[in-house]
Amino acid sequence: MRDGFSRGVYYVENNLFFLFMLRVRGFQVYPISTKSRVRIDSLTREDIQGWGHIVQTVTFPDASLCVTDVCFGGDGPTQLMLLREESYIHNLGTQNARFVRDFIPGQASRAPEHRMWKYQCRNRGAQPQRTFYSFSDAVDQLPPDFGVVNCFTTASLDSSAVTSIYMVKFLRRATTNGKDGQATTKGQQQEVFRKRMLMSELVRENLERKTRVVQECQSKGEEVTGFEGVVWS
Repeated sequence: MRDGFSRGVYYVENNLFFLFMLRVRGFQVYPISTKSRVRIDSLTREDIQGWGHIVQTVTFPDASLCVTDVCFGGDGPTQLMLLREESYIHNLGTQNARFVRDFIPGQASRAPEHRMWKYQCRNRGAQPQRTFYSFSDAVDQLPPDFGVVNCFTTASLDSSAVTSIYMVKFLRRATTNGKDGQATTKGQQQEVFRKRMLMSELVRENLERKTRVVQECQSKGEEVTGFEGVVWS
């Protein structure tokens, strides 16, 4: 906090908090760091950043390995994902997400075991998949490792967490094919169906199909009212 102003917690802290919640509930879970693609005006570029984000890997009694990421942002997964080739989920509106394994730009080794997992999304079926971040599940990250990541993400001018504000509010509802709070055949009782985002001075909204700008803020007060004062119809 500087001069009485604070932006609050951010994605690394939130994901670590979720990690401890899962462990308290008895889940076998460990965190791993990811390498994100550089994004400018919501568009991903080919540039690969260093470690700057984290996800959780959860192992279930049947030995299935899943990934959960509660704080990546508007294009992050809205539900648990199986960590296997071509694992798809329906994300939000017409968007779907998947995992694939491949090499990333700049990677010298071409040994098959060094391929990394890529989290990819596309907004419509005809569009190409876009990679948002990559990771290896082979190494369990420890608290000192995240201390190094945190030093960069909270202090470097090359970190978007320092130079810009990015907040996402998701709205969820009972699954459309479930009744009276009962789980569907996939065991999912609720789903995310809308989101509102504050990206620097712009408030954007996605109502299941298309993202639009709803307000350009001129002050911190407008950012708060534009983001918090959501009336969902």
